[in-house]
Amino acid sequence: MNLANPSEHTHFGMSVTVVIPGRPWFHLISSVEEADRFLFENWGSYDSEQWMEAMDQCAKVTAGNANAEDVRTAFIAAMDNAGMETTSVTLLP
Repeated sequence: MNLANPSEHTHFGMSVTVVIPGRPWFHLISSVEEADRFLFENWGSYDSEQWMEAMDQCAKVTAGNANAEDVRTAFIAAMDNAGMETTSVTLLP
């Protein structure tokens, strides 16, 4: 991402944990970059409307037309649509 201050614009206010059915671990997603990577690496089929919306929101952040919370909302919708369990997590400094 080519933003002046990436951490200010790309980190979620509240992280998202994702549990993929059948796997004994979870993923902690805290930023636009992590969401983008997760969507590519853990998706069997890149054709759902929700997946496309989440990827579109990631691209819009890069262009300055969306914020991290827009990505977070779209990411959670894509996870829900795919049957993946999500929870919100506040990380303490």
